[in-house]
Order: sequence, then C-alpha cells, then structure tokens
Amino acid sequence: MANISDLRVIKTKRLIKESFYELLDEEDFDKVNVKQICEKSLIGRSTFYQHYDDKYDLLAQEVNNYSQKFSEILKKYPGGFSEEESLENIVTDLQRDSHQLLALFQLQNKISSLTNEFEQQIIESVENVLNANPMSNLPTKFISKVYADNVMSFLIWSLKNGIDHNVSSFLNNSIKQEYELWLKY
Repeated sequence: MANISDLRVIKTKRLIKESFYELLDEEDFDKVNVKQICEKSLIGRSTFYQHYDDKYDLLAQEVNNYSQKFSEILKKYPGGFSEEESLENIVTDLQRDSHQLLALFQLQNKISSLTNEFEQQIIESVENVLNANPMSNLPTKFISKVYADNVMSFLIWSLKNGIDHNVSSFLNNSIKQEYELWLKY
C-alpha cells in the first residue's frame, strides 16, 4: 500500500511543479499564487500544503533540486573545464530540464536564485583548480568570477538556442586566452 501512496505523492508533486512552470511562462513569479497552482494542477490547497509551505518553499526546493543536479554534473570534471568538450557535455546533461532551468534562471528571488547557485559552484570549481597551481598575482576570486560569468552566459544561451559547436569553440578559445593572460600577471 505504501508504494501506491508514494506513486500518488510523486504524481501530485509532478503536477504541482508542471503547473508552477506553466504559470511562470504566463506571468511573473510575484503574481503567481498557490490558488493558481492548485487550480492548474487540479488539486486542493490542502494537498499543496502537504508538500510545500508556500510558493517560496516550492521555489526553494526546485532551486535546491537543480543545484544538486548541477553539482553532480560538475563532479564529472574534477579538473575544471579544461577538456574541450566539457561545456557542451554539461549543456547536454542539462538539456532535459532546459525549460525549468531557463524559468528559474530568470528569477532573481532574494530567497532562492538558481543563477547564483550555479555561478557559485562554477566559481568554486575554478578556484580549486587555480589554487592548486597559484601562478599569478591576480586574485583567483576575480578570475573565477570572470570565468563563471562566461560559463553562465554560455549555459543559458545554449539551453535557449541549442548547442552550437562554433559558440563552444569560441568560448573555449577565449577562456584559454584569458588563462594565458592570467599566467602573465
């Protein structure tokens, strides 16, 4: 019997999330409310509140979910993004959830920001590589931030437009040039 309950919970949460993202396509997060989510997902408010405290909790759980997925993806690249295909492979891993990710990237909520979560993970990954071989007078935090901004732009662009090898190659070459400049300082 517990299995049926688990399947119902999974189905209900999936419906709530799908409705949440559909509403985000239609209007700003600030205008979305629990009543709309419940109506769209054909559930009662009490059912919603069995799973989430409010829309902010739903948002926070989604940001946490995708942040964890991104962390798992980055673990495949312990040396940072030095492999030529690493950026394209990351986008490939994320493409299945591109609709949800793009919706969350657009939200700059004070409580939960997927953009900030992804960017921080990229910064930490790059800092680990740079700190292992300190060869510059430039602060690694600065270099990591510049790199993270470039990678985030690439991820968002690629999730919207698909993977373009020319864009990937351009970014990889520009990052290599930035790295070489970093070594000179």
